[in-house]
Amino acid sequence: MRSVEYLADGHHVDDAGNLIACTYVDFRDPAERFPVAFLQKASSKRHAVPGCETIRISKPSCFPGEGDLAGAGDAVPAGGAAWVYCAFIEPETPEEQAAWRAAMPAGRNAVSPIRRPREFARALGAMVAEQVGPQGRTVLLRSAVDRHAFRTAHRGQTVYHGPVAYAEDPDGRLESASSVLELALLRVFLKPAAHRGQREYRFAVWAHGEPGRDRVDLEVSAALLDAMQRPPRETECGVVVPAGADQPSAVEEVDHPSSSGVRVVVEAPLAIRHPTIAPPRYGAEDLPADLRETAALHAAVEALRVAVDQVDGEPGRDTAAAAWHAASVVRFFCSTYGGSIAGVRVNEEGFIVLTTDVSGEEPVEATIAVGPDGTCACKVSTANRHVATASPDTRSFEQVLADRLADVGVRGKGGAG
Repeated sequence: MRSVEYLADGHHVDDAGNLIACTYVDFRDPAERFPVAFLQKASSKRHAVPGCETIRISKPSCFPGEGDLAGAGDAVPAGGAAWVYCAFIEPETPEEQAAWRAAMPAGRNAVSPIRRPREFARALGAMVAEQVGPQGRTVLLRSAVDRHAFRTAHRGQTVYHGPVAYAEDPDGRLESASSVLELALLRVFLKPAAHRGQREYRFAVWAHGEPGRDRVDLEVSAALLDAMQRPPRETECGVVVPAGADQPSAVEEVDHPSSSGVRVVVEAPLAIRHPTIAPPRYGAEDLPADLRETAALHAAVEALRVAVDQVDGEPGRDTAAAAWHAASVVRFFCSTYGGSIAGVRVNEEGFIVLTTDVSGEEPVEATIAVGPDGTCACKVSTANRHVATASPDTRSFEQVLADRLADVGVRGKGGAG
């Protein structure tokens, strides 16, 4: 099975209450993945930023030869790309430069840099939400301050971004999609191998409905301009987690419809266990000590988002609330035990069920369930022992989980447990 790399960039709520979320996606073969730290946008001189104070995003169907992309989100819960903004990865060799120039349409005689692709994606999502209106579904967030629980509803806007993958058999790759979301993304981030010289990188503004406008001109925000012009810090990584050819790195989804027809159980096994992350021009000795835990945490949070996206209606609201609580459990587990979340699923009661990967004195299997109200339960098993317990909230559950893991010989950093 082909792999796909998802890397969550996180989310934020803007001043109008819209939730802006961004995710990096990479459909290239694992052996072809490399850090993407710098992009450029080709255009005519009069449309080059910052001289031009607007940028244009267009429906996929507006691009020559991509008319079928318009149906990417029709009648599927995953939605589809409302509009796309295209850039390209800077050529590194004279041969790549020549191939890129040959692939560019006539009239592209200016280049604008995009020095911070992640920040560009966030700024683009915020511009769409502010100037056009958020195109995603309402997202329910639940939290607590000083033990006072509350929840808020936000209009959502998601932006997927990443390099275009070039395939010898695009139709065959589309047929191999393992989920409706993967299929919708492939229709945006996949092109025939004949276009490989374009080195394209796309920003897809996601929607859960068909937008009425084919093209939208957006006023360039200060944040977008900053993402294009401000040089990245020397220690910044590219927006990709490269994986070896012999190391699976897919976050895959398998849907299990219930008898009621509601899509309530979504398995999201995490194959990104021990990824290799290499910043440009830096060696392994320059990497932060907590890099593995950080990568595991990013993968787990993205799996939670994928699980929530696949559940609609009232069950979806319960699942979103459970995922909000589960995220704090995931952060505690990854930072304290240096392990990874091996799988995420949603059961019929809307509970998030986490399967963990942790090492002790003997093989240990730990399963954690988190409910919409923050109730938590865990089962820790070895070959000879099985212990289980529950807690009314995530804060007290951290100590409960540490105690149960300590019972089977697993201790966290600093002797936690």
